[in-house]
Amino acid sequence: MKRLSGAARRAQIVGTAAALFARAGFGGSTRDLARDLGLSQAALYKHFPSKGALIDAVFDAAFDPAPRAESARALAVRRGPLAERLIAFYRARLAESDPVRLRLWMRANLDGLAFAKRYTPTLDRHTLIPILDALRADLRLPALTGAPAVEEREIAMQLHAAIVFAQIRRDVYATPLDADAMRALVRA
Repeated sequence: MKRLSGAARRAQIVGTAAALFARAGFGGSTRDLARDLGLSQAALYKHFPSKGALIDAVFDAAFDPAPRAESARALAVRRGPLAERLIAFYRARLAESDPVRLRLWMRANLDGLAFAKRYTPTLDRHTLIPILDALRADLRLPALTGAPAVEEREIAMQLHAAIVFAQIRRDVYATPLDADAMRALVRA
């Protein structure tokens, strides 16, 4: 086996663990992971002190908010109709996503890891609040100065949920998602 630097080995372990957990759930064993990597379990634990630390590293890698922050900033540029900016915003989000990431999200929540609660502040900051700010600006309402009202957050969440389900259709059901479907979701 090729000798890798510590950082490269950690990245390899995280990538392989993400694929294992997406396929088998978070009950997938470190023994299976070590076998998939051609390493010993001791080598895994050299890089990650526990399975929980490994799961955290997988989440951090898969759900890094930096790319979402960039698309949120692009949404804030008030050029063109809001619907077109939202379509571009969600096209960027769908382009950065993949089936492994989607399955990790679903498996984490189905396996009781409460990832949705953990991710809520990031979702609000990088998705829902930018959508609401763009909507408020389009309607000439003042910008949000704190957490959105429950009703406003739910408006943005319904759009987001529709887009996530489109991603599920694309990545789980293997149903193509064309530009007209995206437009229909945003305009609804």
